[in-house]
Amino acid sequence: MLKNVLFILTIIISGYAYDVLAQPLPDRLKQGDQTIGFKLIDTYDYGRTYLLEGAEDQYGPRPLQIAVWYPAGKPVEGTSPMTFGDYAFLIATEEILGEPTEKQKQAVRREYGSFAGSEDALEKLFGAPMHATKNGKARSGAFPLILYGPSQNGSAYDNALLCEYIASHGYIVASVASKGAYHHKMPFNSEGAEAQARDLEFTAGVMYNFPNVKSEKIGVVGFSFGGLSNTIFALRHANVAAVVSFDGSIGSDLGYDIIASYPYMKSNDLRSAFLHFGGNKFKLKLGSFKFYDDLAFSDAYVMTLKGLNHLQFSSFNIMFRAQPEYAYAGYAAMCDFSVSFLDHYVKKDTPSFEQVAAAYQRDIFSQYDHKIGKEPPPSKEAFIRLIQTQGIDKGVATYHAVKQAYPTYDLFEFQAFRDVGWLYMQDGQHEEAVKAFEILMDAYPDTQESFRRLGEAHMVNGDREIALTLLRKALEMKPDDPAVKQILQRMENK
Repeated sequence: MLKNVLFILTIIISGYAYDVLAQPLPDRLKQGDQTIGFKLIDTYDYGRTYLLEGAEDQYGPRPLQIAVWYPAGKPVEGTSPMTFGDYAFLIATEEILGEPTEKQKQAVRREYGSFAGSEDALEKLFGAPMHATKNGKARSGAFPLILYGPSQNGSAYDNALLCEYIASHGYIVASVASKGAYHHKMPFNSEGAEAQARDLEFTAGVMYNFPNVKSEKIGVVGFSFGGLSNTIFALRHANVAAVVSFDGSIGSDLGYDIIASYPYMKSNDLRSAFLHFGGNKFKLKLGSFKFYDDLAFSDAYVMTLKGLNHLQFSSFNIMFRAQPEYAYAGYAAMCDFSVSFLDHYVKKDTPSFEQVAAAYQRDIFSQYDHKIGKEPPPSKEAFIRLIQTQGIDKGVATYHAVKQAYPTYDLFEFQAFRDVGWLYMQDGQHEEAVKAFEILMDAYPDTQESFRRLGEAHMVNGDREIALTLLRKALEMKPDDPAVKQILQRMENK
């Protein structure tokens, strides 16, 4: 555990000579009208294995410490808000779960203290008041779910102020620590991104039964590496209405390459509204943001906060030392702007998001760009459902309309649509099968099976010469295909 804490602290303060002070940042954020509760959910993902704490080669279920901020009733008399230290202590039990002991708390204090410079500075830092009250009674009502993805190797609390702020505006926010597939260290590659995306998926499942949560339309937000993993989550979950990236790795070429490495995923499949805040780390330039440039069906916004370095997008980092005024102003504006974005796209509360964006760019942002997404074509699943409910002729018309409007868009996967034609064949609807396989061959003209399937459909439909031409082409493309050879021999011997 201590090794992990030290690793996180090294990332937090790398390259800085820190002057640790109680910071005014919590007071800079104009909280919403909701009192905030905080709850810890300790659980295990039994569907994945994880290297046990302190073991060299012993594995068990994956431990997940989920932090939840939520609208709550008024605090009970005698309770007090969480402090910076209360959140910091929880890092000690990310791997072993449970409430931290006094011994574990002291170990965390020693690790932080080695960087704080003095006991007084450490006391000020650990005593800095936050806004949430632990285990407050959940307020009645229904509140949309927001998932937060921390930075690479980051704790669930690396942006606690942001999570509190979003919750104060009527959302339930859940976060889980960022760690690798089998142990705490998170690699900056597709394995690491997939591990974090799956943790977000598991967290979404846990939160389904949390009191008063609305999960029909959700939002995902993330800092640094979490701003890549949350985008992967959104690409494969249709109920995500909004994605926010805080200087996320999605803005880098490496992050873009990680998404491109998924064989079943393309960046222009995103349907969620997308907001990216840039800083100095990735030196983002409009016109060279590959993921943003790919987006065609999402309302998308890119903003660069003036002067902010990468660490200043995280409240744990920004509270650890005195900051220049622009850092506080930029962080506060980022939080406010994010809530406006979520209100517009998740809650559908605000009529014009562009006006909000225009007001901010003059003072806080050095770069600003946005585009409104086009009306998207059907998803792969919706296209097949359309054929099932409205027939193949409607499918043919839709296919050609989408191809003309979006030449590079993949409306269906080969095998999934091959099965549509195959089912028509099984049901004896041979003309319908021909139409389905004609679409298949048009979409996949370099695939031998396209010719074979269309040839077979024409054969059973009585179109002998067309069938022979197609099957001979299939054999030419794959001369060792025994099935095509047998079909041709039977047909040519008749």
